[in-house]
Amino acid sequence: MILPLCDLLPGQHARVESIDEENREDLRKVLTLGILPGDEVELIRRSPSVVFAHGATQFALDARLAERIRVEV
Repeated sequence: MILPLCDLLPGQHARVESIDEENREDLRKVLTLGILPGDEVELIRRSPSVVFAHGATQFALDARLAERIRVEV
């Protein structure tokens, strides 16, 4: 099942399927973090910002940007 990163449950692992390319600035922000299709991520929390782990690093994004990252569970 493919869904936005922000829809995962805390503790749930998923693989990045795609990143919405509609907004170039948002795409640049995500790519700058080193998040690429095929990467494994784990959702840490959903509020007040979306926090997820990528390897040993944790990132915080606003929900709008986290919606643009599609993951497969």
